[in-house]
Amino acid sequence: MSQPTGLNAIFTAKPLTIGAPSIASKGYDGSATSGTVTPGALSGLVGSQNVYVSAATGTFGDANVGTGKSATIVYTLADGPTSGLATNYSLANGSANGDITAASGSPTSDNLNNSGLTDNQLANTNLTISSGEFIINATKIVHSLTIAPGAKLTLSSGALTATDGITLQSDPTGTATFVDTNISSPLVVSGTVQQHVSAGRNWYITVPGIQSNSQLFTSSALNRGTSVVCFDEPSGTWIAPVDGKLDLMRGYIQVATSTPTVTGSTGTVDFSGKFNTGAYSITLTRTEGKSGYNLVGNPYPSYLNWNMVTKTNVSNTMWYRTKEGGVYKFYTYVANSGAGVGSPASVTNKIPPMQAFWVKVNTVGSGSIAVDNDMRS
Repeated sequence: MSQPTGLNAIFTAKPLTIGAPSIASKGYDGSATSGTVTPGALSGLVGSQNVYVSAATGTFGDANVGTGKSATIVYTLADGPTSGLATNYSLANGSANGDITAASGSPTSDNLNNSGLTDNQLANTNLTISSGEFIINATKIVHSLTIAPGAKLTLSSGALTATDGITLQSDPTGTATFVDTNISSPLVVSGTVQQHVSAGRNWYITVPGIQSNSQLFTSSALNRGTSVVCFDEPSGTWIAPVDGKLDLMRGYIQVATSTPTVTGSTGTVDFSGKFNTGAYSITLTRTEGKSGYNLVGNPYPSYLNWNMVTKTNVSNTMWYRTKEGGVYKFYTYVANSGAGVGSPASVTNKIPPMQAFWVKVNTVGSGSIAVDNDMRS
């Protein structure tokens, strides 16, 4: 008996190829869905058949903020004018990299423990404190933390990790401040401290943070080159910083120019590094035949109480150099056992963050001033 014959036809969808897709950046929303996917050009169609990609959806491995995150792309094919053709083709999943940017938010209370945001939201949010005092009273992670001019950040307990750093802002109205009152476990954090400057005057400044363990900044941190100078007491002259370094607690002048080059936002100098915390001191001099004046600075990103500063062979008087009504003047404050005396009366014992000021060594030889966290305000 002969074997029956027949034709068994198996139809397989024709695979198509597609060019590299691109993914638009999206803000954090708690989902792993990517931003809008733009597919590449489709190829491999037979003749003039019109089939196209009607949808392309990307999915990241997680929903967290990140750059260059890998996403799986799923394509959907659809018919052109002639229906039924899309089923003749197949298109494999693809992949592409995209970004999830941090969300922007503000806390609903004055402390981190009651911020109104979940831990996951905090870790993916650029948090801004626009006014008042914000207290860190819990151990949390935020993407970044920005303290607006005039607002203040206080660590009372816990700890804060800011993945993208902390920024203390400054503008003509004021400067943000930071104090870690949790003395037993100070908050050691890297960030940026801004100092507002403008043309037409000199600015007396000092550095509010340290880089690495050197406790030094290069003058390039100010992007001012040779326009940053310090006072050399033995010679009684203004000199460039030694080896181009800015020393902790040393006072400096940013010499004004008509068109200053500034870093960061227009009108600010940005200091980046670890915020100063702890005890510091600086040795000062009085040379024979000289008056013993030294220009020093408040090393903290907070106010410093001059009444409490430890002074060794140094006068209780400090002097600010400022410009008022187009004229440079000296403002004076004398510390004593009482409230102290300012001239004019508006001058207080509270030395602003990053402020350089003059002190005087009483007798020929050396003197010093020493500060610690308890002296901050």
